[in-house]
Amino acid sequence: MALLAGKPHIQIILSLAGRTKNPVLPQVNCRVGGFGGAYGLADYIKEQNIGALVCATHPFAQKMPFNAQEAAKIAGVPLLYLLRPQWEKTAQDMWIEVASHRQASKALGIAPKRIFLSVGKLELEEYINYSQHYYVIRSIDEITGKPLKNAFYITSRPPFNLDNEYKLLHDHKIDYLVSKNSGGAATSAKLAACSKLKIPVIMISRPRRPAGLHVQSAQEAMDWVYKNVV
Repeated sequence: MALLAGKPHIQIILSLAGRTKNPVLPQVNCRVGGFGGAYGLADYIKEQNIGALVCATHPFAQKMPFNAQEAAKIAGVPLLYLLRPQWEKTAQDMWIEVASHRQASKALGIAPKRIFLSVGKLELEEYINYSQHYYVIRSIDEITGKPLKNAFYITSRPPFNLDNEYKLLHDHKIDYLVSKNSGGAATSAKLAACSKLKIPVIMISRPRRPAGLHVQSAQEAMDWVYKNVV
């Protein structure tokens, strides 16, 4: 969206779900909060006279991509999905690839281990029944309630570098990293650190996405907007 900010003939509205406090925002018009499903989003598109929709949600968002597909169809506007590339396993990586948090928690086994749990705060409850493990949990915003009691909580904002990730994993004597395959450079250093330390990674695969036009970079999205709107 920052690439489109200030461009002639284009007005941008950036919509955020509101799950992160004080997000870093480009200089464009922003709104925060849901729409009330696909029909609510379609109504908003019509009310604001929006000419095109770019769905750039997190790779693990499960509802919004499908709501965007339905809303674009109802409102009669073109839709583009911007989805950054996922991480790819290298020859040095020790990945255990699973399809869900339930499979990830079971893959940790019964014996107590020290886990760096790199997942969203809404997903921590998936691991409550596996309290024999010690967890290191990092989040952008402070987690209230502390759903996992046998855990060390860190509040920090990406990007993270290799030296700091290596130190974090080494100092906490981490046995396993559990991570969603979100992709992106801002948080990839943890994977390189695991590779150096020979720590296995339980990697959760991305959920199914709706059919449609997908691009992987902001430049591609900007080119598409100019083609479909200007």
